[in-house]
Amino acid sequence: MRFLSFLSALILASITFSVHADSTSNTKQSLQAQNRKFAETLCTRIHFARNATGEDIPTLIKNEFAKHLGINVTDPDYQTKVTQFWNANQTDFICSGKLNTQYRESEHLLKRMINLNEDSNFFYNFLLDDMNVRVNALENVDGKPETVIDFIDKILLTPEKQRYYSFDKLKRLRTMLVDYYGAKKAVDL
Repeated sequence: MRFLSFLSALILASITFSVHADSTSNTKQSLQAQNRKFAETLCTRIHFARNATGEDIPTLIKNEFAKHLGINVTDPDYQTKVTQFWNANQTDFICSGKLNTQYRESEHLLKRMINLNEDSNFFYNFLLDDMNVRVNALENVDGKPETVIDFIDKILLTPEKQRYYSFDKLKRLRTMLVDYYGAKKAVDL
């Protein structure tokens, strides 16, 4: 009889754990989907502001993050909250839509900002305001992991891309990301 009670308790615990694990997995997937939708909206809004409305892009970015996080840009802990959110979810920030030949169909937000030539607005006027921010999000590109440093290096190794990018500006950004924010190539992570 004791054995049956023990076995029943074990089965019940196993079922409860399974349900909790499934629930946790579903919650994580839901959060990931919300973050990806947010990234899509952010990428679209930045592209539209850049090409149509002339809206101030750093302000737009700050307001979009505040709205998504349910905080105010005047909150004294605004940047800390953004950094915590970014660090916990940075791999979810994927932009979709091939806007021209230099863009991929989907690419990480950090890379899309470089492709939109909005790296100064995004990195210097927003993301890098907190020294604790992480910038080593991995994205699978052509079957290989790629970070923003790998992405920048690919551009810098292709001389004909100088017509799309300021190589001097990209070199400065790369140096800053590596020296101050611990950015690395995928093989070094």
